[in-house]
Amino acid sequence: SFSTFARLVRLVRKIQGFDALFIMTTSLKGSMSVLVWAFILLLCVQLMLAFVLNQFLMPFVEDVSNPMEMRHEIFEYFGTTSRAMLTMFELTLGNWIPVARVLQENVSEFWVLVSISHKLTVGFAVLGVINGVFMQETFKVAQSDDTIMMRQKARDRKLHTQKMKDFFEAADSTGDNLLRKPEFVSLCSDPEVKLWLAAQDVDASDPEKLFDMLDDGTGEIDPEQLVKGVARLKGAAKNIDLRALQ
Repeated sequence: SFSTFARLVRLVRKIQGFDALFIMTTSLKGSMSVLVWAFILLLCVQLMLAFVLNQFLMPFVEDVSNPMEMRHEIFEYFGTTSRAMLTMFELTLGNWIPVARVLQENVSEFWVLVSISHKLTVGFAVLGVINGVFMQETFKVAQSDDTIMMRQKARDRKLHTQKMKDFFEAADSTGDNLLRKPEFVSLCSDPEVKLWLAAQDVDASDPEKLFDMLDDGTGEIDPEQLVKGVARLKGAAKNIDLRALQ
């Protein structure tokens, strides 16, 4: 039931290691109305087409001049409205070739065009639109959920911390867990390191100025200072030149 599903969502929400599962369950819950309307639309379209094809093909089934085996085969696919609707879903979602060949071989070559047209319109275009709307709604739910946003922010912070620690270890040539300006400038002068920092949204075009922005006046930077300082530079005032003017 819906209440059971809601309890499952709340349970998954509390488990930190199940972010992907939480996103899927939350998105499904938020997209339920879209899913229901998509089902209703597809059901109505398929029901209408099933009724039309049943009316068109019943004269062939009732014509005693046609071979009994062919009439029986067409009846199995389109003899009643329920059979015809199941066949239409098979044409749309399943293996449509056998149904198309039955119509082609037993009734008329004309039905090849009907089968292909149905596959291209309902099986491709209509389902494509439904899938697109459903995916858009899913992304909207995932981007607006508070818990998902907080977890994403926590993952970004953890990843940033790890990257800055790796940078610190590479720059700390003395191994005393303190980074001084010559060490910092030496590493940041490397073009690849500048490019890497640029990928982190940090402007390292002037390493000395960057160090001054991170330093608290002692002339040395520890790992925590580096992590927090770069995080500040990656914010709204991430441009070093603008920070230097403040």
